[in-house]
Amino acid sequence: MERVAPQLSHNDNALRRMLRKGAYEVDGAVMYPVDLARFDEFFTALSCGLIYKSQKATLPPNYRVNHIYHRFINDADADRKAIEADIDLFYDNKPLSFMAFGNPDTRNEKIYTVEIHGVPNFGGSITIVHRFFGVFKVTSMLTRIYNRGISV
Repeated sequence: MERVAPQLSHNDNALRRMLRKGAYEVDGAVMYPVDLARFDEFFTALSCGLIYKSQKATLPPNYRVNHIYHRFINDADADRKAIEADIDLFYDNKPLSFMAFGNPDTRNEKIYTVEIHGVPNFGGSITIVHRFFGVFKVTSMLTRIYNRGISV
């Protein structure tokens, strides 16, 4: 509140106006439009950086990257919501010992934490669980693709 709130009034409240643009209310909560392509681009770059930091190697080209934004409200059908809830529960813990892919050594756990689940040395698919301020959670699914299909 001390650092960010005053910034909202600079430049004739430009940031505040930008944040309000397209906002609407549902059941007392304010909803904002989200540019998913931009979020996807950011989280793909962040995930690749974390892979490099933990493995000292770039993500091989035979991986497909997708992201699940657990706190976004959207019109997903019941099946998709159930799948996302199961993924959320499964990856809510530390990686199992055989899936300890590496630790990228993030600096400020009050702001950002990350867990990477995956067989070391790119032995299979990789799941990265990002948490911001302990609340906003994103699961990045880096799926290894084989010549004849998809790996798990």
